[in-house]
Amino acid sequence: MLVPIEHNFPSEVWAAFFQKYPGDINPLLRWLKQEMSGISSDGWWDVHVKQSITLGFLCKYGLDEATLLQKLQPSLRGFTACFVRRL
Repeated sequence: MLVPIEHNFPSEVWAAFFQKYPGDINPLLRWLKQEMSGISSDGWWDVHVKQSITLGFLCKYGLDEATLLQKLQPSLRGFTACFVRRL
């Protein structure tokens, strides 16, 4: 199986990308909103909060799966593992 090269980027590279190029993450933002809408039951404000929390952790930790699982668990609860895998 071929793995795209970006899957091999270190977490720090991803974190720097998310921080330095916010204009380039619009597809990610749309995807996040859709994902959070599917797992939130409290309305638009809950979607916004979960999206903001996730973006903050992506900017700090990049795509470090283990760290994201730990940090997002309080917000995403039972959806965390599946969500992080899809990132």
